[in-house]
Amino acid sequence: MRRFQIPTIILMVCAFLSQDLGQTREQTTVHTASAAAKGKSDAVIVKYLDLPWGEKTFTSIEKGEDDYYGTRGWPFARLVINVPVHIEDHALAAGNYAIVLTPAKKAQPLSVSVIKLNDDKEFLQPGNIFVEVPPGQTIFSEVANFETVAQSAADHMKVTLESDEKGISMTVLYGNRKFIRLFTVD
Repeated sequence: MRRFQIPTIILMVCAFLSQDLGQTREQTTVHTASAAAKGKSDAVIVKYLDLPWGEKTFTSIEKGEDDYYGTRGWPFARLVINVPVHIEDHALAAGNYAIVLTPAKKAQPLSVSVIKLNDDKEFLQPGNIFVEVPPGQTIFSEVANFETVAQSAADHMKVTLESDEKGISMTVLYGNRKFIRLFTVD
């Protein structure tokens, strides 16, 4: 009988250690950035997932490879507009929007889109990097010109907003990539 107790105890300890060692990566969380304009401290708010940087995954999205990462949309942020703004000649009224990366396809480069949400239901989920693109109308879409920087800028996605006389600049830092978009304030 004793012969079976020792292997059972060893198996239980190994199972416990493997569970503990297997959870080394931090869970993704939702972060918030905001910027002031027109006397409002929260004129523009971005809530975003701090997606972990994975160069292979991002390359799959940039090139539109025929795998899971390269064939689905990636909604990574909720944009809350509290004062009217413009992206180039596209007006964004007060409301809730999703910011989505769409992988490159055969003749199309990687793009970033702003989608006016059909409702205020939260689509970002802490711990879930695979959220689905929420329903809504695409207001603006452009080539996602991510600049490659010399060093890794962030091991997790980081979004910042900054106000100046031109408007509000949104900067997305992700690994060794950087993307900047200006919102002009009406």
